[in-house]
Amino acid sequence: MKLFVTALLLLFQSAAATQSIQGRVLRAGSERPVVRARVLVAPIVGSRNDPLATSISIESALAAGVSAAGNPGPRSSLKIGGDLKGVFTTMTDSNGSFSFTNLPVASYRLFVEHDDYVFTDYGVVERTKAEALVIPLVPTGVIFGRVVDPFGEPQPAFKVRAASNPEELQTDPVRESLSDDLGEFRLYGLSPGLYYVGAFPPPTPRLVTGLPGISFNDAYTIQGGEINGPPAIAAGLVPTSLFAPEVKAAAILTAPIELEAGGKIDAGKLVAPRAARIHVRGQFVDGRTGQIATGIIGGGSAIPLSPRGAAIPAATQNGTFDFYGLLPGPYLIRGATSDRLTGELEIEVRNSDISNLNVILRPPVKLQFQVSPELAQARLMLTSTRIPNLTLTIAVPASGAMDMPNVPTGDYRLSIVTPDGKAYVKSAGLGTTDLLVNGLHVDDSTSGVIQIVVGLNRD
Repeated sequence: MKLFVTALLLLFQSAAATQSIQGRVLRAGSERPVVRARVLVAPIVGSRNDPLATSISIESALAAGVSAAGNPGPRSSLKIGGDLKGVFTTMTDSNGSFSFTNLPVASYRLFVEHDDYVFTDYGVVERTKAEALVIPLVPTGVIFGRVVDPFGEPQPAFKVRAASNPEELQTDPVRESLSDDLGEFRLYGLSPGLYYVGAFPPPTPRLVTGLPGISFNDAYTIQGGEINGPPAIAAGLVPTSLFAPEVKAAAILTAPIELEAGGKIDAGKLVAPRAARIHVRGQFVDGRTGQIATGIIGGGSAIPLSPRGAAIPAATQNGTFDFYGLLPGPYLIRGATSDRLTGELEIEVRNSDISNLNVILRPPVKLQFQVSPELAQARLMLTSTRIPNLTLTIAVPASGAMDMPNVPTGDYRLSIVTPDGKAYVKSAGLGTTDLLVNGLHVDDSTSGVIQIVVGLNRD
């Protein structure tokens, strides 16, 4: 009988150990209720093995917006995702009210999301908090406008992007939309703030001939289009107007747009200029002899630097090159020979052809390193800051002293890799040069021992 009474008491206490969370969701700065907002509460627990442990993720509803640390960005529309294990959800009613009852006793993290408002992380609601919550939501805004050419004609299929700084328009836009057949675009779901806006043209077919392994008569696909070679033009099979020496270029607003909460801003007309297709001609020169270099591996390449892009190849004949179809912008012209000569030259392409360039090719360099303190199973890595996919690695011996032969000339970033991933380059210097600040520039004048001090991250 005593055992039966004890069991009833435990059952009663378990049933009583619940709590409630209630409140209203309002449009920020007003008493206007937000209807059908999704409210989520996730219990804060101390262990993944706790029965209440949650499994959620904050996901971007747009093209970008969550930092590497998992924190919402300032310009993002976000959504709760994951399998929602241990998460309780509800919707606000016509009065903006919500209520959770019979929740297990715990502290809860509360989130609110709505398609027309900025994702809100309210924070932690402690188990002792009894009063109703009032949660303001900030309405999102819209930027709209038109993309046209210099003659006022609408430009469809342009990618129109908004970002918090000009550099991120290409790499990490907050919002992206395509212009329609009237050239019109609409960027919605934007948090209040400053936005840079740019419109980028659809991929343009590029006529390329004479590449290694490709016949002059073959079609070649690059940057989104396929075009037959000059014989098709000569035979009248392709209109020569298709190969007009100009292409559409990006249109970027020079000044940012300040968007207020719930604002609707007309960005006006984004005028996309037409840029000429440019020839860049020159020759690769053997720096040892001053003569034109031969045996260029795979021809030369032009590497776009801003925005960074894949290398554009060009065939070489007797050490000369001719890049055709380069759009305005900075490029790195690079070549390498079968006997390990390498060289590069940075150029700025504008609106006229460039000729008589000399790209000096030089032998590889042997670098000397001293790494301290002693590390087990460490590898030193040199990653090119300009050439895509160029990384050199070498094992670090117990002494920390080593030579790395045959390093191509160029600019590199130093790093240390260990199996536990805790090592990092704390300092690196060559003479008086701080390589963490200035990077490692390698040419035929590079000499001396590169001193590297390694640090270890602690858990």
